[in-house]
Amino acid sequence: MVLRVSGGLPDPVNRDYRAADLPVLIALAAAAGCAAVVVLALYIASPEQVVLYRNHGWLYLACPLLLYWVARVLMLSNRGELPDDPVVFALTDPTSLAIAALSAAIIAAAIYL
Repeated sequence: MVLRVSGGLPDPVNRDYRAADLPVLIALAAAAGCAAVVVLALYIASPEQVVLYRNHGWLYLACPLLLYWVARVLMLSNRGELPDDPVVFALTDPTSLAIAALSAAIIAAAIYL
């Protein structure tokens, strides 16, 4: 949507939102990203999952990684540097892949260390 606004393109006809909705969409995306980090932290702190990991404390390191990734995606989107498909971006972006690899290493540490 940011690219549409900066390019002066009209509102998409196949969507229920308009260019004027962009500030609200950005705020909702930021709130959803922060909520995802909170949900992850609540999961890590839950007594049910403690039995699944040998050292569940390692999992807390994933929270700042997730927060960084969400903030980075929001900033790139706001700059108009995020392609239309965020899934393709996440699967091809070197920083996203590095964060995914670090997250996998954190999970492995929580299970095996």
